[in-house]
Amino acid sequence: MVGMEPITGTPTQTIRTEMDAVLNEGVRVAADYLARFDTFIPFAIRYRDGQLEQLEVSTTDASAEVRSQDAYDALVAGLADQDDDVHALAIVTDVLVSKGDEAQGDAIRIELEHRDSAAWVVEAFAAYERDESGRPTLADELVTSDGTRRIWV
Repeated sequence: MVGMEPITGTPTQTIRTEMDAVLNEGVRVAADYLARFDTFIPFAIRYRDGQLEQLEVSTTDASAEVRSQDAYDALVAGLADQDDDVHALAIVTDVLVSKGDEAQGDAIRIELEHRDSAAWVVEAFAAYERDESGRPTLADELVTSDGTRRIWV
């Protein structure tokens, strides 16, 4: 699937493997959502005890709509309280990329962090377009940059 190039420094092989695992799973799940729906509510993938787990925000009111920003904020708050068995995580959102005031297109944004590497935090974007039938096609390459540490601060 996709892999990352180091942004700041060189991570250990374990860190790289765990970060690639949450990245690839985040892109896979997001692409699956986009194949079935127009968009998706932010979710997280975490690497815990050697396993990948998907986390979503839920509401007790089945008729309530969850705003993306509220879901994102709830994920960040919940992930900040996690236990020491979590090594890596990805927060995945559906975004509209713009340049200035002009929309450039849709993308999946993946924010990646690792518990053991404060210097290696990545924000990755996987652009996508929909064909005539509405099916999403992901770009072959990710655009990456330094991210902002939100969970292990």
